[in-house]
Amino acid sequence: MKKVFMLVLLCLFFATALYAADVKIAVVDIQKVIRESKGGEEARTSFTKEVESKRKIISAREETLKSLEDELRKASAQERAEKGR
Repeated sequence: MKKVFMLVLLCLFFATALYAADVKIAVVDIQKVIRESKGGEEARTSFTKEVESKRKIISAREETLKSLEDELRKASAQERAEKGR
């Protein structure tokens, strides 16, 4: 019984070793693919355009916020001046 078990175990060992010989492992550099592929270049260009449009929106909102802040400071200063009289 031990001999049969050892024979089966040995066969399984060699079968897995032969199967493993056919297995290939590949490594893909995603950054390189994105930099050098046509799709990656299009995605980067699209992303850059979207970021720039969002920056313009944020800049416009910042300007609006600054002007509103200035108005509030002027109104506050006038109110203080009127209360001080």
